[in-house]
Amino acid sequence: MAEIFRAGIQSIPKGQMEAAKAIGMDDWLAMRRIILPQAWKNMLPAIGNSAIALTKNSSLAAVITVAELMHQGHLLAAATFKNLVIFTIVGAIYWLLHYPLALLVDYLEKRGGGNHARAH
Repeated sequence: MAEIFRAGIQSIPKGQMEAAKAIGMDDWLAMRRIILPQAWKNMLPAIGNSAIALTKNSSLAAVITVAELMHQGHLLAAATFKNLVIFTIVGAIYWLLHYPLALLVDYLEKRGGGNHARAH
């Protein structure tokens, strides 16, 4: 996470800080008002990806891992021979676990005025 913040802050041209100092801002005010809002837009996709990966790998979500879902799906499919239905449900469960976090990241990007091109 620290690497994401460092890269986001360093992605802002040095001229931004110089311009802020030229109009009389101190370092903290320039960072808060000029640098961080711009860096936030650059950092948000990486923060979102890290949050989703953390959710997938966390001990709380480890109770329902992809491997466990697939294993249970295989057991049910072998017993019932309803492969399409079983694996559609397995995919839907996995999607339901992670889609809300993806929606949150999208909301934050839109609210923050993210300028990243998006594929729809």
